[in-house]
Amino acid sequence: MEEARDLILSHISPLPPREFLLPEAVGLVLAEDAVATSPIPAHDNCAVDGYAVRWRDVEGASPGAPARLRWIGDLPAGKSPELSLREGEAIRVGTGAPTPPGADTVVPVEDTRLEGVEVLVLRDPGEGANIRRAGEDVREGEVVLRAGRLLWGPDLGILAAIGKWRVLARPRPRVAILSTGDEVVEPWEEMGPGKVRDANSYMLAALVAEAGGVPIRLGISPDRNEPLEELLKRGLGAGDAVIASGGVSMGAHDLMKEVLSGAGELRLWQVAMQPGRPLAFATASGKPVFGLPGNPVAVFVSFHVFVLPALWRMAGREGSPWRRVRLPLAEPVRRKPGRAYFLRAKLIDTPGGAALTLTGPQGSGILSSCVAADAIIVVPPERTVLEAGAEVEAWLLPPSQVRVARRPVSLPA
Repeated sequence: MEEARDLILSHISPLPPREFLLPEAVGLVLAEDAVATSPIPAHDNCAVDGYAVRWRDVEGASPGAPARLRWIGDLPAGKSPELSLREGEAIRVGTGAPTPPGADTVVPVEDTRLEGVEVLVLRDPGEGANIRRAGEDVREGEVVLRAGRLLWGPDLGILAAIGKWRVLARPRPRVAILSTGDEVVEPWEEMGPGKVRDANSYMLAALVAEAGGVPIRLGISPDRNEPLEELLKRGLGAGDAVIASGGVSMGAHDLMKEVLSGAGELRLWQVAMQPGRPLAFATASGKPVFGLPGNPVAVFVSFHVFVLPALWRMAGREGSPWRRVRLPLAEPVRRKPGRAYFLRAKLIDTPGGAALTLTGPQGSGILSSCVAADAIIVVPPERTVLEAGAEVEAWLLPPSQVRVARRPVSLPA
């Protein structure tokens, strides 16, 4: 399995970057450093609604001995100062207003009382209080975000703050998805004898979107070379990668190996793992093509093991796409030697902390085992007997974060 994944990733490169408008950049990977061309804040400004003063005029003020200042005018946010403070004066300011010349402190409005044109300061706020200094957040010339950063809400905020409304970033991988098989029908079609509904392409489209890609469903190809070749050609034209499910085993109607060899170069066929052994990988027109098994659980597992890390690399993401944890099993597991196993599991809380229990029967066609899963347990080929309490590696699935939040399961950091 590791050799297969390494081989696949050796043929995957990040997509070329292009410019995006700022609102389109969320979830994309920044392709260049973002540098501030001016400081943030651009000038000293008032952090609260109140009165701008000279601190020495209010030093020691208290409710019993208030400082009395002359109110000489207002300065709201967004306006340039037209007045300068002199001894014994105060200017009423709004949050975000520039600090008036001569002022070095702002007294919050709740610590004052206005009596005619006289301001009573009831509390000494301390010298320099409630003033945001120019550049205290970001200095001019500072790199605010490094290339390789996955952009999210606060990142877009700081890019806007430095005036960067166009962003050079890696695009989302466009992934063409097709299903194969004479027996496969759309969910809205009648179920005739021997037919199955196309769960795979809808699941794959959701998984691709969840991984940050753009799914493009192409439909279903019957078990004939020409329509399969035509759909594959359409997929290569529409997407940055293609995923097909079904037709990769060794039956008389499994045509994917032949079609992929004709369209490009077949790099890989079959992997020592369960589920997901009949897996094909090819490159065609310079793009990766994944031939996944037809059973839905094998599709789910193969996507996470092979396709997900490829999509991350295409999108320019760094690190692992999985949150790996090591947790004990709550039940024994027995497996045959010679292949890696990927088991669907639920997180449970025990007196000793979080543990893993299987979601039930683990057959390749039991999609409900994936629906109930919080994690995928990775059992390496050399481990055939795992007793209850044995520690295993598990990859947490995204929905598990929500489910874990709803019950007291404590995970290791």
